[in-house]
Amino acid sequence: MLKRILLLVAILLLFQRLSAQKQSLDYYIDRAIQNSPLLRDYQNQLSSSAVDSMLIRASQKFQTDVTSQISYAPVISDWGYDEALSNGVNIIGQFGVKQEIMNKSVLDTKFKGINIKKQSVTNSIKISINDLKKSITTQYLTTYGDFNDIEFTRGQLKIINDQLALLKHLVQNGVYKQSDYLSLLAEAEAQETAITQLMGQYSTDLQSLNQLCGINDNKEVELATPVISEIKLENFNQSPLFMQFKIDSIRIENEKQLIADQVKPKINWYADAGMMSSTITNIYKHFGVNAGINLTVPIYDGGQRKLEIQKLTLSENTRSSYQNYFKSQYQQHVFQIYNDLSNLTRVVDQIKKQLATSKELIDISRIQLSNGTIPVTEYLNALRNHSVINRMINQSEIKRLVLINELNYLKQQ
Repeated sequence: MLKRILLLVAILLLFQRLSAQKQSLDYYIDRAIQNSPLLRDYQNQLSSSAVDSMLIRASQKFQTDVTSQISYAPVISDWGYDEALSNGVNIIGQFGVKQEIMNKSVLDTKFKGINIKKQSVTNSIKISINDLKKSITTQYLTTYGDFNDIEFTRGQLKIINDQLALLKHLVQNGVYKQSDYLSLLAEAEAQETAITQLMGQYSTDLQSLNQLCGINDNKEVELATPVISEIKLENFNQSPLFMQFKIDSIRIENEKQLIADQVKPKINWYADAGMMSSTITNIYKHFGVNAGINLTVPIYDGGQRKLEIQKLTLSENTRSSYQNYFKSQYQQHVFQIYNDLSNLTRVVDQIKKQLATSKELIDISRIQLSNGTIPVTEYLNALRNHSVINRMINQSEIKRLVLINELNYLKQQ
């Protein structure tokens, strides 16, 4: 008996701790988003794209450099480099400047490529956040289901303990046998054991939830009732899951344009100023300037560009196949979820009717037990049947919310 009392005290203390702190689903989702290293990686990639844009702009500014050279090729006894080629002595010191011009269309293609990359990363951020929401919500619902089972089992235990006090009085008056009292006591102990097991499962699932969110906290908390409503989908093509295919298509077209830009003429101007001399004497007279324009016109590259275009065309065909397959699977998945929700609703309606009947039976059995008109085993069967039905209700509600969570994941925009 002392062992039972100590166990009840421990259970009471634990639930006092649970009620001391309450956390919502939004709290865990927010913490997961804050702690996600993948999302930080994506943010860094966006910052890197901004740097890429600055690099392109910087490459279009004029470039400067300083060149210096002193060389001497001696000719000894008519042996040495031909002075007509080596100049014997070369003394060079120049400051040069150059800049590529008339390449706006090429720059536009490069900037578009960076913008496409930013769109892809931004879309990946949306997908990653939706993945986090989905997985965390699923784990939250699992943990919340544990908590509901604990709450109900505690309620059942309280009912049994109340009946134990009444039955003990009836046993003393000879209405019931001592074995009847022991049967009800054994059921109370079984409920206590069930609570202990459920608490262990709740603690394990809660720690799994913390790990998913990157939360380093071992405190037991109470989970708030989750509110999950089905969101409306205006256009499934705007879903990040579909947008990735669209962005990939734009990226492939941009890469084709980059290849096409390779055949465009390239023009750059250059200028330099400094000193260039083949002798040290009168070196001060050899300071000068030079300027000009370079024109490069690609003519033939051995068919490389054509082959690169073929590769990109194959990539586009592959992308299109994946998109069509995903669209078909997506629509089938949505249909299946709605079908499961419809079936689940019908089942829950039936279970709720059973629960109402079961509760009415327990109320009647409690009165009959207090009057000594039914066997204790019949009362216990009514209690156990009520527990089974209530657990079915709890599991069905959790399953319904999981299905809505899955549906919302597919509809997120």
